[in-house]
Order: sequence, then C-alpha cells, then structure tokens
Amino acid sequence: MVYLQPNDLVSEGATRRWLEAILTVDGSWTLQEYVKHPLLYRGRKFDLRVWALITSVDPLRLYILDRGFPKVSTVPYDTDAAVVGRHCLSRPHCACMHVRMPMGEGCDKAKLIDPYPESTEAMNFKRGLHFGRAFRGRGDVQQEWTLWEREVLPQIHRALTTAVLLARDGEPLELHKLLQAGGQRYRRVLMLSPDFIVDDSGQAFLEEVNTNGFMIGDDEELWKAQADTVDMMRIAGADGWPKRKLYASQAAALVDGFLADEGYDEHDAGLVRPTLMALLNEEVAAQPTSWRLVFPSLRPAASSPHGGTGHYSEFATDLDDATTRFLQWRDVALAHEDGARYVETAAVNATAMVMLKERAADAGRAEDVDFIGGWQHVTPD
Repeated sequence: MVYLQPNDLVSEGATRRWLEAILTVDGSWTLQEYVKHPLLYRGRKFDLRVWALITSVDPLRLYILDRGFPKVSTVPYDTDAAVVGRHCLSRPHCACMHVRMPMGEGCDKAKLIDPYPESTEAMNFKRGLHFGRAFRGRGDVQQEWTLWEREVLPQIHRALTTAVLLARDGEPLELHKLLQAGGQRYRRVLMLSPDFIVDDSGQAFLEEVNTNGFMIGDDEELWKAQADTVDMMRIAGADGWPKRKLYASQAAALVDGFLADEGYDEHDAGLVRPTLMALLNEEVAAQPTSWRLVFPSLRPAASSPHGGTGHYSEFATDLDDATTRFLQWRDVALAHEDGARYVETAAVNATAMVMLKERAADAGRAEDVDFIGGWQHVTPD
C-alpha cells in the first residue's frame, strides 16, 4: 500500500518523480484508489472472490458464478488514518484488517467470524450486511433482501465483462485468429477468479483478476465449492456434453433456421454454425447450475440497456454480433405469431421454456413436455 501526498500532485513532473521513486519500472504494477468506506459484514471489511469462465475467445462467451465467496477480515474495521498508516502491511493488525482477508501472516484464525458465510447466497451473509442510507437502490425495507442481486451483481458482471473485452483486444484475439488459421480446432478455456470490493454506497470495484488460483473445492471451515467446480468443467465440455445426442437434431434445426432467416451464405454459415452449436451445448450444461452467461447477454437488447453486446459494441467482433443476433432472434421467433413452426420441430431450449408454455396456453394447445438435460420436447396434439 502506497500513498500520494498533496506535493506529489502539484505538477506532472512531481507525479512522475513519485512514480519513479515508489514503483517498479518493469510495468508490473497497478494503481487504484483505496476504498476507505467499504460495505461491512458484521463490522468487518470483506471483499469477494468471484469465479468466471471463458469458453470462447471469438465469439467471446463469458460465464460467471452467481454466488461469490466472501473473504472477511479477522479484525473489526477502523477508518482512522493513524490505524492504517503508511506501513500498514508491516503491522499484522493493520494488514489483517485491510488486506489479508480472511487469513494471512499474523492473522489470528481464532478470530474468524463464526459462523462464517460460505457464499453471498447464504442467509447469514445477507443478515450480516449493513446497508447505509446512501446505499444505491435502497427503498422499501422489505426489498433489502434483494439489494445484492439487484444492485451489486449487475455491476460485477459489467465490470468483469469490460475488463475481459479490453484484455481480449489485441494479442489474445490475434493469437486466436492465428491458431484458427493454422487449423487448430482444440477447445481452449480459461478460469478467472477476480476479487471485488463494494463500498458503503453500493458501488462495486474490481480489485484484481487472478488467472490461476482459488479452486478451493469443499473447505471444511470456510467455503463449499466442489459442486460449482464440477459444473464449470461440464459447461466447458470436459465430459464431452454426454446429453448432446438427445437434442442435437433440435439444436441443429434451430441454428439452421437462424442462418436461413439471416441470409448467411455457405461460407459464413460454416463459420457461425459451430460457434452457435457450442453455445447451445454450454447452455444445456449450465441450465441447472449457478453459472450464468453474461456475455453475450441472454436478455434482448430491448429489455435491457446492457443486453446483447450493448455498450460493448465497439469491442465486438463479427462472431460476437452473430451470437447476439441469434439469441435475440431465438426469443423473438418463439414469441412471434409464426413461432408455431419452431414449436412443432421442438427447436427450443431452456431459456425459451416460459415463453413457449405461455404461447401454448394462449393457443389452447395440449402439450406433452419432456425435460432432457435442459432442453424440452413439446409435441402439440
């Protein structure tokens, strides 16, 4: 932890001298404002370890686990600057209050919160949060149980999506294209474990993105995440998507319907079809889990200012746009008055389930519904 003094900001030269004196010169550092007024859990500072999965670079497909893992300090929080001090990391009490969460050198394990919140979905986590008057979205007290999901989670999704898109632009995307041009067709995935902190007004901040760590399994004392790890591997296709044969023909019919309606020629269809089929395989695997596709968004652009590629359009590739159009087309086609042809071919997946059932009820049709791995077959009488 380093400090800027007023004299360090009087001119560009003063700031440069501060940088040269304090920071390393190899570029391996990040500057960010310290969040001095964090949202507290039972009077203690905490941040979150979030899990994310990238299953494709182009088009980008980014999944995030709905629940985060709180890392709660062993020391009650104190905003006094004298407590923080310039050399905080050299003093265990200060370091364990501000940085080493939940544990680290000098932190007393016996002072861990008990019971410890296993995730942000745990009831004791929500009970332990103190939402101040200025917390964004706060209104009816009866709605405070949903504040986290309504106000914080969308910020986390947007912040991480933006970071990933910015990081993809340039070398990673070029490398992907080179591998594809060279005939490489193996599946590459990346697991991310970013850290976020939320301040007392409800603003979420991305602290860092870890690309190698914290796959914790079931920790006896703090977290339970083995099932989420298994689900993640299944979404990534580690088991070959074993239920694929149950819905492959329906998925192909859905994709081909989109390609025909959009007017793709044979060459472009050959590029788009495999990416959409992979997306549908992942959706089936993700449907019964706590993993959510956040880019591209499953929500149509009309229903959300951040739907599809939305304000990320300047970073979107052609395949990103094609995937977004497919998701939007799928929902619109199923809702349209001509959507019966898709019902009749059972070309529908789990995300369209509610819409399909509503349309069938409105039309007075009887249905036989058979759930198969997140897909459903609907047979009109």
